[in-house]
Amino acid sequence: MEKPFINGKGRGYNAQNQRDRPGACAGSYLEIIADHVADGHALTAEKRTLLHNAAAFNAEHPNQKWVTDISYIQTQEGVLYLSMIRDLYDRSIVAYRTGTSQTINLVLDTIHLAMKSVKTESRRELHLHSDQGFQYTSQAYFDLTKEYGILPSMSRRGNCYDNALAENFFGILKTECIYRHKLETFEEANKMIDDYIYFYNHERIQLKTGLSPLSLRPSG
Repeated sequence: MEKPFINGKGRGYNAQNQRDRPGACAGSYLEIIADHVADGHALTAEKRTLLHNAAAFNAEHPNQKWVTDISYIQTQEGVLYLSMIRDLYDRSIVAYRTGTSQTINLVLDTIHLAMKSVKTESRRELHLHSDQGFQYTSQAYFDLTKEYGILPSMSRRGNCYDNALAENFFGILKTECIYRHKLETFEEANKMIDDYIYFYNHERIQLKTGLSPLSLRPSG
């Protein structure tokens, strides 16, 4: 297995390099809303947004549509920031990076890492969705997505539902793992994140599919 790379500011993994490591996602918004309406509830503006996003954020094959975001993990040593990219085809975490500063480079490094798993011919149809954080509206971000042939898109300002599938993963990570422990150091937090994302990609069963995320991905 490829070891995590560490540059003094953080570290990260490409999910494709975790396959040899020993070691719920939320159900479809379409299904949730259909059940809600069937029960006689009104289809509010917020739920209409979820319905729209469920259709827009549906991928037919790997590396077609990604979402990305940054969250923070509190430790006794300080705040550790986690930048990740999630594939909407199988809900797997394609790549992630951690660092002690919420910088543009943290985001750019995550993209560089993720693109190692994407064949050149697949890049022309890759979409990457984010919120309007300063990292994602920077010139460096647009330059890098253009360099890779990625089509960027962004949520409406202040609307969390537009990037719900990115934020959903952070909720899962924190509820099932982070909040169950009192983290002392960055190293302890990094190890916990490493272990959980491996578990999430390879072992955690999704309610919708009955399979773990990467088991849905074609091999080779």
